[in-house]
Amino acid sequence: MKPLRRRGKRIRASDVSLVFQYVVFGLVGVWLISFIPFHLPFLLSTTWQLDLFQAHFMSTYGVVSLVISLVMVACCAFVYYRYRYDKIKQVIHRQKLAKMILENGWYETKQVTQEGFFKDFPSHKTKEKISHFPKIYYRFEKGLLHIQVEITLGKYQESLLKFRK
Repeated sequence: MKPLRRRGKRIRASDVSLVFQYVVFGLVGVWLISFIPFHLPFLLSTTWQLDLFQAHFMSTYGVVSLVISLVMVACCAFVYYRYRYDKIKQVIHRQKLAKMILENGWYETKQVTQEGFFKDFPSHKTKEKISHFPKIYYRFEKGLLHIQVEITLGKYQESLLKFRK
């Protein structure tokens, strides 16, 4: 009996901007974790007046804490890039696969009418929504890429059978 193996990460239509999301959420998270402790007592005891808020963050202490937190973010990004380069490449590959599917049009859409904010006035705005996105799984192990594609007997069968890139 074959051991149970994961199929891998599923490629979705929202993976088109995966690298941007991965970098922004990761770096902003590290920045907040390194910046907030410097200013936690001020944030907990402030009365939230704009002039007091600006005076605190524009002081020497505020600028030095910002520089220290940005240096920590740069160090963390370098260490992550140095030791987790395979994880970064996996995110890039998943984004490329999602873009390839969307650019080639290997998905099905349906027209959806949006309701307006006010129910009294009819809104005739239609928007395309993805109704079927092919099931593609991506796995990277031992230096090899494994891409599994579910082939349905639909109109994109031929293009997915010749799936090479």
